[in-house]
Amino acid sequence: MFGRRYSESDFWRWLDTSDALRRDTNALLADVTKRLHRFHPSLTCEIGPATQRPRELVLSADGIREAAEFVERIADAAPTLKDWSVIRFRPARPDYASIALAIGDESFEHEDLRVVLMPEKAVIHCGLFARWCEEPEGTGPDMPTFLMLDMAFGEFNMMTRIGAIDVFPLDAAPPHAIAWKDAKSAFDELAG
Repeated sequence: MFGRRYSESDFWRWLDTSDALRRDTNALLADVTKRLHRFHPSLTCEIGPATQRPRELVLSADGIREAAEFVERIADAAPTLKDWSVIRFRPARPDYASIALAIGDESFEHEDLRVVLMPEKAVIHCGLFARWCEEPEGTGPDMPTFLMLDMAFGEFNMMTRIGAIDVFPLDAAPPHAIAWKDAKSAFDELAG
């Protein structure tokens, strides 16, 4: 009842000494996620292919700012593991603009999106012009928007550098809106 708290060391010891490398990726993902939830309910992860060595373990706050400190704490406690590469937060994908995102029976591609980035103090606001937005006055971000932004800018930037996100119909894009394939380089330039 009043047992010792599950620690970061316990997590890493389990990962290093378990049969994790030989396990089915889906079963391993479920087990690692269950163990991460002992630290914070929003923590999640991504695991690289079983054939990859070192195998990647991406620790994620699932875009929840309040959970970010737990990702940092767990990653800081990671020992050197010969079979694992630990990555803090979902990184930006270099190939983000070529990825077609499928949700249900809908597909979203880079041609379906244009962007206006507007810096203000420490954040960069995003005006997205998307084929899937049907609200003439615009709307807040939805699942395809978050996923595409996360792939382009990375989870940590989404939590710390991106400000307001507004989504408008693609045909409302102003002339200075940039192509989605150029969004990451424009963001990097603005973010310094």
